[in-house]
Amino acid sequence: MDFKLLIIKFCRLVIYLLLLNFSAVFCQTDVSTICPPPETISPCTCSKTCEACEAMVKCTNILNSDQLDEVFRKSTDYTFWTFYIENSTFMYLPSNAIVEKKVRKLFVRDSVMISLFDRAPSSTNKLIELELTNLVLRSGVKWEIFSKLINLKELNLTNFEIKRIDQSFIDNFPQGLTGLYFNVTKTKTLGDDAFSKLTELSRIYVRNTEISTLKRSMFAPQSKLLSINFR
Repeated sequence: MDFKLLIIKFCRLVIYLLLLNFSAVFCQTDVSTICPPPETISPCTCSKTCEACEAMVKCTNILNSDQLDEVFRKSTDYTFWTFYIENSTFMYLPSNAIVEKKVRKLFVRDSVMISLFDRAPSSTNKLIELELTNLVLRSGVKWEIFSKLINLKELNLTNFEIKRIDQSFIDNFPQGLTGLYFNVTKTKTLGDDAFSKLTELSRIYVRNTEISTLKRSMFAPQSKLLSINFR
């Protein structure tokens, strides 16, 4: 009987150690590398270029916001660290989903929307990089929806119409931005202090626009610019 009890205790110890080891490994897993199960994000997909690389959730040919709402609902327990939307036509991205899915990098390409978000995401959002390429916003650019993207560091706009950088941009855009890239944005006018509140800005590239004049007042008094390219 004593021998059997010893065996039982030993087996329990082995099981406990195995579970402890599994828990330790699981807790160390970088959530940015985890792809949600395919059935939870269909019709979207998830891919990685290597085992330790960031998981990229990509949604293509989305035709209404309900499709995205369903994807967000089914994948409740997973983050969308890097999130792509391509070749789609729908109203907007729900701002609460951007917060709940902890989206760090958002790329919207070759799409048509009414507005980027339904409203400004709360300040608890994690967005650090935003790229909008060949995107049409039917209601135009409303800088107010960017006002609480307090962690945003990189903004890349290509073939995205911004006719002027005015007071609304100055008042609402996150001041911690470090990289700003405008390419083929049809921009004609810059306010006299257009980028003056972007105190952390170190790189600004504005290409293929209709801007002809730059002023020192357009940039922060104590500028951190390391690279500037207007052409």
